[in-house]
Amino acid sequence: MAKETQFELAKKAVYEGNIKAPSVSVGTNDRGIINVPYFRYQLACHKMAISLLSKGMKMSRNAPPLKHYKEYYGLKGKTAALCLVEFQKIFDDYEKELVESN
Repeated sequence: MAKETQFELAKKAVYEGNIKAPSVSVGTNDRGIINVPYFRYQLACHKMAISLLSKGMKMSRNAPPLKHYKEYYGLKGKTAALCLVEFQKIFDDYEKELVESN
């Protein structure tokens, strides 16, 4: 069995109720506040950051380096472009989990 990544451990802890994920809302519509699952929001933000890193840019000078994303998600690529391909699979798998759970 492969070692679980920090991301997988965090998801597991939230699903088991050991920790509470922050609430993320993206605005309102005629039915009220629009909430987004926390890990979906986190993945979207990190996807943007890794995409920028793969193009040689950073979100800001205080943005985490690629090394932090690699450790958190268990990415093995040597470059940001290679890590982005791996990350896209993690992103897509989570999207499938969301669709199946609804």
